[in-house]
Amino acid sequence: MLRIAPSTVIFAAALLAANLGCKSESQSGSAASEASGSPPAAQHRAGVEAFGAPLSGAPAKALADVIAAPAQFKDGPVRVSGVARRVCERKGCWMELATGAEPNAESCRVRFENYGFFVPTDSAGSQITLEGKVEVRKVSAGRVRHLENEGAVFASKNEDGSANEVQIVATGVELLRN
Repeated sequence: MLRIAPSTVIFAAALLAANLGCKSESQSGSAASEASGSPPAAQHRAGVEAFGAPLSGAPAKALADVIAAPAQFKDGPVRVSGVARRVCERKGCWMELATGAEPNAESCRVRFENYGFFVPTDSAGSQITLEGKVEVRKVSAGRVRHLENEGAVFASKNEDGSANEVQIVATGVELLRN
């Protein structure tokens, strides 16, 4: 009969627990969200849900200023706040960040760096603070159709069905539900 010392059992259990902990941490982000069908685990802090990298203190700018003159902000990260008007209905892989809750408030599209994290699909109406890089992009006609199928709205489109829009590629998002 094989005898196993109690200290060996304790060591094996601790090793197994540590290994399982590493696997659950390494699966955070899009791989874990795709496997589970839900967004990556959010950090809860005083009602705020955080996604992606923690906000690092990038200079705060008014969202309306970024939308009006995006070229002025292209050289570095910015921090902006607004209201999530629309969110991808399928995965939460993009959102429209608006200057206010009014239907005609200015807005821009937010994508998430390296498709590495998403926000909950039911985030529309939430208060958002995010950090990221400002871009002006031409969205192809095919991509416009794809985004519209996920609930996006484009204020104006080019004759060929493409659209030019201001986008922010977010590295981190803080969300406060209303």
